[in-house]
Amino acid sequence: MKRYIIVALLALVCSTSCLLDDGSEPDVNRPYKVIYENKAGMPVYLAQTYAWYFIVADTFLYGNEEEQAAIKSRYDELVVEPIEGGLVISKEKSDSYTVTTDGKKLSEGGLLSLYRGTATKELTTATGVEGRAKTFCLQYDSDNVYNKLDFDIFVSYNYPVVSLYGSSLLQDPNGEYNIDVTIDSTTPLMYRDKKGSRGFDTGVVDVVYRDLVDGTSKSFTVEYTQGEIIYK
Repeated sequence: MKRYIIVALLALVCSTSCLLDDGSEPDVNRPYKVIYENKAGMPVYLAQTYAWYFIVADTFLYGNEEEQAAIKSRYDELVVEPIEGGLVISKEKSDSYTVTTDGKKLSEGGLLSLYRGTATKELTTATGVEGRAKTFCLQYDSDNVYNKLDFDIFVSYNYPVVSLYGSSLLQDPNGEYNIDVTIDSTTPLMYRDKKGSRGFDTGVVDVVYRDLVDGTSKSFTVEYTQGEIIYK
């Protein structure tokens, strides 16, 4: 059923324009917006969410007091608790997360792992880039009843400014469609972490929807411009 809803929405884009009852024209980009907000945008926002915990961990494990103060100033209820082999991080009464380390800095190619609370199942990992400070590859893969998702997204930061680029594949568990999501390094997603804001300031995301049943595909672009999202 989900596949047919997506196919129907995509078909609207190819239909001819007509006036609505109030005399306005329909939003031909709405099907793309629905697909992005409900499916294709998932790896983008997951990456942003998970990256924050690795940035905090890297800063509080290996950063200086000025960098740590910059993060604390944005989250009044941030708690960072050292434990053997890592940290427990929570903010603004949200669930806590545990970050463990292999003992090496990210700039040494170190590996950080993220867990929800005290769970033993690893959510995602961050692998540092040797010789580059404040840069890591965020890797994630997961299967559930709605989709199979994996992504490799590079994150670089000079806190509070963060940029993300990389690729992701989202697959229907029934093998009926897949969605490719790509953030090119020339137009990365960038945002300034600040209170009350979760959106990206600038950046471009390319999306390709492939119907594996009838062999068709549709592609569109999502552009972030100072908080506004434009579909092309």
